[in-house]
Amino acid sequence: MRDRRHIPITAPQLAMLAVGLCMTGSLGADVVELKEGGQIRGEIVRDDSASRTELTVLSPLGRVVIDRARVERMSVESPAEVEYRRRAPAVSDTVEGQYAFALWCRDNGLGDAMRRHLERVLALDHDHEASRRLLGYQRIAGQWLDRDQRLAARGLVRYQGDYRTQQEIELLKRQVAIEDGVREWSGKMDGLRKALLSNDPDLARQATDTLHSLDDPLAAGPLSEWLDTERDPAIKRLLLQSAGTMDHPATLGVLARIALDDPDAESRVTAIEQLAASRAQGLSAPFVAALTAKSNAKINRAGDALAVLGGSGELAPLIEALVTTHKFRTGNDSGGDSYAFNPGSGQFSFGGNAPKVVTQRVNNPRVLAALVELTGVNYSFDQQRWRAWLASQQVAAQVDLRRDP
Repeated sequence: MRDRRHIPITAPQLAMLAVGLCMTGSLGADVVELKEGGQIRGEIVRDDSASRTELTVLSPLGRVVIDRARVERMSVESPAEVEYRRRAPAVSDTVEGQYAFALWCRDNGLGDAMRRHLERVLALDHDHEASRRLLGYQRIAGQWLDRDQRLAARGLVRYQGDYRTQQEIELLKRQVAIEDGVREWSGKMDGLRKALLSNDPDLARQATDTLHSLDDPLAAGPLSEWLDTERDPAIKRLLLQSAGTMDHPATLGVLARIALDDPDAESRVTAIEQLAASRAQGLSAPFVAALTAKSNAKINRAGDALAVLGGSGELAPLIEALVTTHKFRTGNDSGGDSYAFNPGSGQFSFGGNAPKVVTQRVNNPRVLAALVELTGVNYSFDQQRWRAWLASQQVAAQVDLRRDP
């Protein structure tokens, strides 16, 4: 029986063998590209029982066994590619020969090969018009210009796979720089939190100082994300103060969310104080929108904020939010009987075990407090009197404007 042991091929030996096999004609249509460089052409032996760590190729020089770790990729040549390798050595190095073979490549779907042979035609005849046209050149003012050159003349440059103006390229580069800066700050925020929680007082002090002096706009997004998820009360207070010093949409947005939605009353108050200290424009907008929320608690929290941040422009929506309608579940969710008292009839009603949804009008005391704070008058929850008062104020303001010289 023949000894089937094979001797391992070293990387240099394999690279030299690959070069030799690339130069040798092959009937096989499989191509094995090696990490060391070069290709081996032949027929890959597809045997389910073969070793998964090795690859066997039947090449013109014999049977080659390769460590799969050295293989970059494997592909199958098309019949046209096999025929190209068979014909290419016999093509004459003349304008006519190279151009005719380029057309054969085009007709057989070998675009890269066509371009190589057309470039060879131009090396032999710089002004070969047909080759120039096939390569995308146009004659402009007596010069052959390819697409890149024509677009460059119009101020367009190829960048990231497309043709763009220099201004577009600068904007894209700036956007990349911003994204890189934000990622860098995200990493820094993780480090600052670890420092704040460490047992090293110097590290904690340095982290605190960094957050107090934070003014880089690229840090606003990562700081807001941290603040949104922080649960440690002491760290959260520090982050609220830091966010308040940055006049940035991201930090102002997270302060507004905390003022409306945070379960901790102290955090809500601090967020409102930081918003007020920022003196930014349009701070009342999210709180006016919250006056129409389904949650009665959220409406009252909006009132807390508008008492500090609101002005005459917020009076009308505050009046409309003095008394709001909400749906509540009543009954016994545990499955027992439910009881309800009807004040009109003076009787109890008895229901089954399914909970019911009832609609109620609810007074919002903190909305009233905001109105009193902003106006100096108090009509309690009487919306009609509030509306009449506001209308009289608006009429008086219009009269004053007409009298103004």
